[in-house]
Amino acid sequence: MTGVNGVPVIVPADNDALVRWERALAGARRFLVSSADAHVSDRTAGELRESLRRCRAHLDEVVATSQSYTPLIRTVDQAATALGVSSITIYRLINSGKLPAYRVSKRSIRVDERALRDYLARHVVGQGGLDKHDIPFRHLPPHLQ
Repeated sequence: MTGVNGVPVIVPADNDALVRWERALAGARRFLVSSADAHVSDRTAGELRESLRRCRAHLDEVVATSQSYTPLIRTVDQAATALGVSSITIYRLINSGKLPAYRVSKRSIRVDERALRDYLARHVVGQGGLDKHDIPFRHLPPHLQ
């Protein structure tokens, strides 16, 4: 997306962040419109300072809400935490080709966020998809142990 004079505009990736960003932009626009009606020469120094403070607060809010908090890629440890497994499991999945990953330097492997979501989507357990071997012994009721 491009903004004024072809400058790219960063739009948040997820819907909740986009809604917060749009609200912040709307608030900033309302403030600018209301400020444009008043003449600077008619304001006291204190009123100008307050107007600048409010303008900065709106700008800070727009900048904060435009930043994406979802990482594009994760380290192996972060991917393991996200899936609730060990780092070794992530390395095994990568090595087997079941989880795509990227080598960003000699000893740095990164996993794409989308690859994690795709992996989970491919491994959904449907109705009747569990058997007795999937349930840890400690979770079984006494009469089935």
